[in-house]
Amino acid sequence: MADNQRRARQLSIIAAVAALHIAAVWVLLSATQPIVMRLLPQSLQLVFIAPTIRAPESPSRKRPPRPPRSLQPNPGPSTPVEPHPTPQGDVAKPNHPPIDWAGELDRAVRDAAAAEASRKPLDFGFPQAFTAPSSKSPEFGWSYAPTHRVESMPGGGLLINLNDNCVIVISPLPFVVCALGKKTANGDLFKHMHDP
Repeated sequence: MADNQRRARQLSIIAAVAALHIAAVWVLLSATQPIVMRLLPQSLQLVFIAPTIRAPESPSRKRPPRPPRSLQPNPGPSTPVEPHPTPQGDVAKPNHPPIDWAGELDRAVRDAAAAEASRKPLDFGFPQAFTAPSSKSPEFGWSYAPTHRVESMPGGGLLINLNDNCVIVISPLPFVVCALGKKTANGDLFKHMHDP
């Protein structure tokens, strides 16, 4: 019963939303002027322009005979026409020696090495930075377990440090070993604070 009421409510909501959409579209269409499409007579023309292919002229080829001057049309003022250059054997293609890629690579490496060696750092006259004394203060004694979480045992097996007091030993079978008592705090934190 409850399912039927829920389905009826969903269908009524869907029908109301669809009706609102249809009403909004109808109002928009009625408010605008109709667009009249004019069909203009148009035609599609395809034009094919064939490329001109010129065969190279050979010296053995003879030119066609010219018609007499009286039959030729008057071309107007004479303009000099330059003939197309014709390739003649080896003259059109000069011989270049092949590129020595290995030699070019060696030359580029030599040039780069020479440029790198000749480059000197620029000195702007600034005072030199202070160098720290060579004696290094001892490092703070950190807790061992967090810095060495997993270690190997010399006889085979693994040690997994859980904290400073407990360790899991895996040597064929895993077992937990814990030390009793509290570990004292490391008081060396501020020991070297006033050192030069």
